[in-house]
Amino acid sequence: ATSNPSSSSSSFPLLLSVPINGRLTTLLPFRHPRSSTGDYLFFTTDRKQFGIIGHDPSPDAAASLSIDSPYRILNHAAGPLADYGASVLGRESETGPLAAIDPHGRCIAVHLYDGFVTILPLNPNYDPRSCLAGGSGGGGDGG
Repeated sequence: ATSNPSSSSSSFPLLLSVPINGRLTTLLPFRHPRSSTGDYLFFTTDRKQFGIIGHDPSPDAAASLSIDSPYRILNHAAGPLADYGASVLGRESETGPLAAIDPHGRCIAVHLYDGFVTILPLNPNYDPRSCLAGGSGGGGDGG
C-alpha cells in the first residue's frame, strides 16, 4: 500500500521539489538574523559551488518573481566557492565536505580541504526581500 506523499493525511506532505544542477555535498537549514519568518538552505555541490535559497509560499512573492517558474524559490546567493578563497591546492578532506552555520547567523564555515577552513560571512544588513526587487536573486549578498 503506497500513499501519495502530497496527500494531506501524510505526516510529512511534500511541499516542493526543486531541481539542483549538481550532486549535493552539504545541506544546512538556517534563519537569517533579520528574517523572523523565512528559513533558508545553504548547500554546496561536488563541483565546489554553493547556493543559498529560500522558499516563499505567498502568492504575492510568486507574482513578483521576474522569471516564469513553477517554484517559489528565491535565490539569495550563489556561485563558486573559489571566489571565497576555497580554491587552495590541497588534498580534499577524507571525511568529505563539512559545513556549519554560526548559531547567531554571522557566518558559515566550510571545510573542503585538509588543513583549511573557509569562512563565508553573512551580511547582517541583508534584506531578504531585496531578491524580489532585483528579480535575479541575491547575487552574492551573503544570504
